[in-house]
Amino acid sequence: MTGPKAGLEDKPSQNKGTGIKGLSNSNDWRDRKTPLQRARGDGSKMEGLVHHGKVPQAAERQSGVQDKVKPIIERWKDKDGALIPLLQEIQDHLGYLPREVLEEIARAMKISLAKVLGIVTFYAQFHTQPRGKNIIRVCMGTACHVRGGADVMGKLQEELDLKNGETTPDLAFTLESVACIGACGLAPVITVNNETHGRLKPEDIPGIVGKYRNSI
Repeated sequence: MTGPKAGLEDKPSQNKGTGIKGLSNSNDWRDRKTPLQRARGDGSKMEGLVHHGKVPQAAERQSGVQDKVKPIIERWKDKDGALIPLLQEIQDHLGYLPREVLEEIARAMKISLAKVLGIVTFYAQFHTQPRGKNIIRVCMGTACHVRGGADVMGKLQEELDLKNGETTPDLAFTLESVACIGACGLAPVITVNNETHGRLKPEDIPGIVGKYRNSI
């Protein structure tokens, strides 16, 4: 820019607001930092955040995760077309793809984080939140639907106290619906990990859930 735009230089200061509460002047945002940014930049040892121990624990977890995936990233980063298989291997290792890992992948492969996120959010196989040890998929295809698939899903939601797409707090189970499992002859059908359970009735669900819960 070579100078202020015509017609703006004489505007009173109150017209320069951002419209965002707390930023009354258009330049204020340049001087504002989040608590974490201030902690990183001023050597304050995260003053104000350390008191409850939350930041050190998070930093420790982040460091541990990155230590686990660094060898995987190093092995793939210079190969052509490596992004998807790299993401798949890391997810197999961790169970999901944490944000800090995606950032590390972008840095190592010298690509934008937006490109990495674009791949992760496009393909349903990738997950950015922790998932349960046991993934329960409920078929909601036509055959399963007409034979009581919705009742089976309802009983699972009741038994696990979950909604579709959620994971139990202990990371034991994740519950999700799918368009079709491809076992229409067994409708209504669910899979738990790689095991198929067919011709189900709602009363079968507690026993199935109990079997996997006891194996954890």
